[in-house]
Amino acid sequence: MADDRELLEMAVQEALDGIRAGDGGPFGCVLAKDGAIIAKGHNRVLIDKDPTAHGEVVAIRRACDALGTIDLSDCTLYTSAEPCPMCRAAICWAKIGKVFYAASMKDVDGKLLPLQEYKSLQGTIY
Repeated sequence: MADDRELLEMAVQEALDGIRAGDGGPFGCVLAKDGAIIAKGHNRVLIDKDPTAHGEVVAIRRACDALGTIDLSDCTLYTSAEPCPMCRAAICWAKIGKVFYAASMKDVDGKLLPLQEYKSLQGTIY
């Protein structure tokens, strides 16, 4: 099982993997339950031609499928950047218990930060 820091770093790595694949924007997400990974996702807007395929939404869909429920209240979401309003709504509808993000929208400001810069940021919980 991984700790919060490791899971947050995995979310950042997921974002980088998505960028390298050309799937979409610089956003990755990991959903975990008791430190065990349930689902991962990265932005797939371009590859899926779906404007709702943000990393958080992709991971939430996969987690719901894996667990057979839409109630993710006992899960924690780790994401490379502060969730947008759409993703925040999905997080609320899924009743996700905790959220950690590596960078605020101000930090990201439309650009992908190098992995070392993500690691130096203090994640936020809300």
